[in-house]
Amino acid sequence: MRHSLLSLVLLTFFIFGCSENSSLVNPVTDSNNLEWISFQSNSLAKKSEGLVFTKLIDPAKGGNINIKVKDDISIEGKLKVPENSFEGDPVEFAVDLRGDISTILFTPSNTNYEKSLKFSIKYKGIELDNWDGIKFAYIDENNNVVIVEDAKVIVNEEKGILEVKANIDHFSRYGFIK
Repeated sequence: MRHSLLSLVLLTFFIFGCSENSSLVNPVTDSNNLEWISFQSNSLAKKSEGLVFTKLIDPAKGGNINIKVKDDISIEGKLKVPENSFEGDPVEFAVDLRGDISTILFTPSNTNYEKSLKFSIKYKGIELDNWDGIKFAYIDENNNVVIVEDAKVIVNEEKGILEVKANIDHFSRYGFIK
């Protein structure tokens, strides 16, 4: 009897635990325990232009979007779209830093890719109250916070630097959490 009950519990755990939307197979985090890191630039907040970087990218050739902003907070980054990472006609890609510059909106949104896209961004001149435990994450199609597990987050509190290098397989809103 105990073995049957144990088998039933394990089978139930396996079926529900390994389903596609399970947090056991996806690094989904309870957003109630997280704090999105926010840092704003007073002068950049007044700009509506110059914070959206776009490029028409041919799937057969791939391409890069370079990000460069010089202000009280300087921002440098790159989105690299490898060749053959998506199919079809050329697509206009965008990296949007408007609003709170600590979040990055990638478009076209809710798009998945055959090959991982490479993304890096470095902020200089930021001030944070707490630099411990910073991770890079995104909001999935179900509004869950998903930590980018292979992201390399680099912090230098003395110089006010926050940097990330990550593979991107899904487009949506990304940012830093702790």
